[in-house]
Amino acid sequence: MKNYFVFLPLVFSVVFLGLFYQQLLGINILIFESLMIGTSFLVNKPTGKNVHAHIVLAGTILSAVFVLLYGSTIAKAINIFSFFFFLGYRCDIQLRSPLYSLLNAVLHLVKIPGIMVRNFLLKRGVTKRTFARMQFYGKIIIFPVLILILFILLYALANTRFSLILENGWKSFMILYEYVIEHFNFNIFFTLLLGLFIAGAYLFQSEDKSMSEIDAHSDDRLLRTKKKGKRMNFKTMDLKKEYQAMLFLLASLNILIAVLNIIDIDWIWINFTWKGSENGAELKQFVHNGTYLLIIAIILSVSIAMYIFRNNINFYARNKWIKLLTYLWLFQNAIMLVSVGMRTYRYVEHFNLAHKRIGLLFFLLAMLVLIITVLVKIRNRRSDYFLVRTTAICSYVILFLLCTVNWDVVIARYNFKHAKTALLHKDWMMTLSDKTLPIIRAHIDIMDDSIDVYSWHYGKSSTYKDLLGKREKEFIAEYRKRGIFSWNYADYKAYNMLDKQNPRPPVQQGQLSTVSRP
Repeated sequence: MKNYFVFLPLVFSVVFLGLFYQQLLGINILIFESLMIGTSFLVNKPTGKNVHAHIVLAGTILSAVFVLLYGSTIAKAINIFSFFFFLGYRCDIQLRSPLYSLLNAVLHLVKIPGIMVRNFLLKRGVTKRTFARMQFYGKIIIFPVLILILFILLYALANTRFSLILENGWKSFMILYEYVIEHFNFNIFFTLLLGLFIAGAYLFQSEDKSMSEIDAHSDDRLLRTKKKGKRMNFKTMDLKKEYQAMLFLLASLNILIAVLNIIDIDWIWINFTWKGSENGAELKQFVHNGTYLLIIAIILSVSIAMYIFRNNINFYARNKWIKLLTYLWLFQNAIMLVSVGMRTYRYVEHFNLAHKRIGLLFFLLAMLVLIITVLVKIRNRRSDYFLVRTTAICSYVILFLLCTVNWDVVIARYNFKHAKTALLHKDWMMTLSDKTLPIIRAHIDIMDDSIDVYSWHYGKSSTYKDLLGKREKEFIAEYRKRGIFSWNYADYKAYNMLDKQNPRPPVQQGQLSTVSRP
């Protein structure tokens, strides 16, 4: 790395400050991450290609675009996760497993402060031997200081007069601290520090190759293990007995789950009927409690299949029937997943959409991918490494799909559209993000009710219409104060729709407007 590259993190920390200080997350994410990732490739060109790394890189940039479009919390969360996720591949493009990439990113972040200091000092003329001595002296000084602080606290608790002396010293320290607080902007300082840390993590390479070594020694293929010992002659008979026991277990489990699936198909898929409050309680029970229990059962089922085919039973010459029963067992679990999805669909039919119900459907999709991956693992004699690697990257893609939709807007439109056939939870609707305010305003005739004493919003306003008006004014006032780097399209669209109904107050003669509207 050239000498001037050492100062790049400082440059990016200033850029980070300008983009994010006193700003919301919006267009600034796309600008910063594009600059950061692009520059990191120029400084340290990757050697080799990795499909998983390209998927995560695409997910990082695209999720930043969806933050720009929707400004949703889920898009922001997925983008931050993706940016961190890609860091692991950025440190070592050869990593195949997403799990090892995440662990690599964690290790790199822990070591990056030391790496940055080391690189800066070495470029300033400090030798490696001198730096090693500095590290040594730092370690032997920090440990005694920490022990000293510990005993000072213990003695202060044990002796009141000693505690009084410390208290007087603490008052002097607090006077100095208040002076520093008054004359020093810690928010700017910590924003700069965070920007420096992120830039350093992406621009400096780590010399730790522990994850690479583990990943390099992992194989997708399942290898047969041959054990040597006194009971070696009995291994074949032991394997046959294990095979028979697992055959009985799988046959029994298949019969059990078949009964459950038949009940669900008849009850939920085909002959489901809504009978008012009586069935409503039952519907809530089998969605809330029943769904969680079925998901746990499915996870246990996958674990059982993995346990059965963990070792040499994969290579047993007469394992045809146990494979067929396992395939049937996993297929029936997939049917159960569909039944859980149908339960959720029936619930939405009568209680409308919500974030958790949408999240559950995506989770079921991830579980279905897991079942399919286990089937491939058993059929092709793949290792647990293959299972984790494949499931992890597929789960990431499914997670990314969550940020491609502006869910608050979808939920608001769907719930109002079905307000006559499903329950409209008005209290909950008023907790949706500001970008849904124009939609609520368009359906204010449905929301125009009094807020009762049992409402979440009791005491804020007398009616939902008044509460909506207050939220609109607060959003408009807050939006007009935003900086340009906080911009996202969804909030911009909502603001323009509401601004027509809530025009700005006229500016008095002789006064200048100091607020710009992005």
